[in-house]
Amino acid sequence: MSHYLPWQSSQWQQLSEQLQANRLPHALMLTGIKGIGKLHFAKAFAETTLCTNRQIDGCACGQCRSCLLVAAGSHPDLVTLMPEDDSKVIKIDQIRDFIDTMTLTSQYGGYKVVIIYPADTLNRNAANSLLKTLEEPPGQSLIVLVTDRPSHLPATIRSRCHQLAFHAPIHSEALSWLKNQPESIAQAETLLALASGGPLEALKLAENDVLSIRDSHFTGFREIADGIHEPAKLASDWLKNGIKQPLYWLSTWIMDIIRLKVVQNPPQLNNPDLRTNLQHFAEGLNLTGLYAFQEKITDTLKLADTQCNAQMLLEGLLIEWKRLQKN
Repeated sequence: MSHYLPWQSSQWQQLSEQLQANRLPHALMLTGIKGIGKLHFAKAFAETTLCTNRQIDGCACGQCRSCLLVAAGSHPDLVTLMPEDDSKVIKIDQIRDFIDTMTLTSQYGGYKVVIIYPADTLNRNAANSLLKTLEEPPGQSLIVLVTDRPSHLPATIRSRCHQLAFHAPIHSEALSWLKNQPESIAQAETLLALASGGPLEALKLAENDVLSIRDSHFTGFREIADGIHEPAKLASDWLKNGIKQPLYWLSTWIMDIIRLKVVQNPPQLNNPDLRTNLQHFAEGLNLTGLYAFQEKITDTLKLADTQCNAQMLLEGLLIEWKRLQKN
């Protein structure tokens, strides 16, 4: 049985009351930063909506036939749409298939629910097709769009959904939740900072051993500054897992260096465990140059999904980083 997360109680109560009063909107859009459990919430609420024996607290019972089917991933009235296989987008054929399903009578006499995640990956044709359904939704249906980037969706779709905003929990609550997970999480505070306060994203980072990867990248970053490593070779090494991850690390390091340059003891860093090393850079670098470099990283991130030469892009940034040490 799925259950909402501790920091989602107000959103849960709001929807539970609407469900109880039979006043659920036809379409919901769950928004908020990555890693705070929006998809988890969507799945838990879908289970509750389909449950035939809801509990006093508004949660699913976890034992009725409907709940068992949801748990098995085979409930006929629940559809989850995500990009298929290696595709980066949700396509129009997927939307058409779900529309056909939604027009059929519910097999259990209740709601038909569809979860679309990430909703911002709908391609143009799929979005247009979905819009028609949002304008004339089937009876007793619930369409739940989940997105970290609502601005990437057409305004016409956003306007036809009831938006429910989610926020990262306060630091102490997120840290407590992480430390109480069955998995042993070392350096939970650092992982939470890297995840911008998203506990589920921090958990994912821990599972993927991201700190080891980051530390390896940072060694190269430091060696470029010291003149030990060559930009071309390091760029080639970093690109083995794609360009986005090294660009992300570069961005977080430079933002932290800027914070340390501007404020003597900033309360929050993306890489709190690297404070001493980053402080050393902050003391020797020019603030104007750092801002300009951060802007170049941001511009490069915008090109990451294009056909541009990734080696040249990353190598250029590393050459600029090396040059900054001499200014």
